[in-house]
Amino acid sequence: MCASAMQAQAAKSLLLGLNFKMRVQVSDDERTIFPLQPMAFGRLNPATGEREALVGQFGLVPDWVTAERGGAKFGRNCYNARTETVFEKPSFRKAILARRAVVPVEA
Repeated sequence: MCASAMQAQAAKSLLLGLNFKMRVQVSDDERTIFPLQPMAFGRLNPATGEREALVGQFGLVPDWVTAERGGAKFGRNCYNARTETVFEKPSFRKAILARRAVVPVEA
C-alpha cells in the first residue's frame, strides 16, 4: 500500500458488487486518504463469516503497541508491508494471518 490512496464512489460500488453488506455509510466524496484517516474496506466478519463493508483507519496499529509507544499514531508509520518480509516483521506477522481485508482504491 502506498503513503496515500484515492477512494471514491466506485469503492462503494465495488464492495457491493462483491456481495459485501454495507454496515456503515461510505462517503460519496472522492478524496485522497493518508495514514490515520478513515477509509472504506471489506472483510469477512470473524463471528458470522459473512462479508461486510466497514470504515476503518488507514494504517495498522499492532496489538503490542501501547500509548507509551505512540498508540494510534503508530499507524502513521505502519502501512506499507513488503511481500518478502510480511510474515517476519512483528508489525504485520499476526495481522497477515488473522485480519485480512479488501481495500478498494482508484489511485
